[in-house]
Amino acid sequence: MADDPRRTTGDPDTGAADANSSPADADTTPTRDGSERGGPSSPASPDRRPRPLVHGLIGGVVAVVLAVLPFSPALGGGVAGYLGGGTYADGAKAGAVAGVVAFVPIVLVAAAALVFVPVVAVPDPGFSIGLSLIALVFLLFLALYTVGLGVLGGAVGAYVKAEF
Repeated sequence: MADDPRRTTGDPDTGAADANSSPADADTTPTRDGSERGGPSSPASPDRRPRPLVHGLIGGVVAVVLAVLPFSPALGGGVAGYLGGGTYADGAKAGAVAGVVAFVPIVLVAAAALVFVPVVAVPDPGFSIGLSLIALVFLLFLALYTVGLGVLGGAVGAYVKAEF
């Protein structure tokens, strides 16, 4: 105990606190397993680094499974952020990956629609170009919705992990 640089007050042999120390002097909180935990902005320990790709993949699968619910990308991002723990930024990164994973089936359905739906003879070529532009804007909106809600859910998931 005498070699521990964090212990600055008290008797190094017995661990008893001296009269000048207070519980507010501690900058970290010990957990049940003996490790110490800081707030949501503390860096992750080297042995447990956040892995946003793995957690994002899990969150993306959750978002796809729950696709029948509104705001399912936020739920998938929340799962990814919760699993990732760490900082809010780590949770947001995992949520962004979850949003991208959840957007892949949307792109696949759109591509299948373009391939398998027969093109109807349109008298005006400008109409088909306009329809294509509307479809692209709609896909862009869906991408922003899916990834944006994944990022938001990831940050909320990291917050929930840090607070509860």
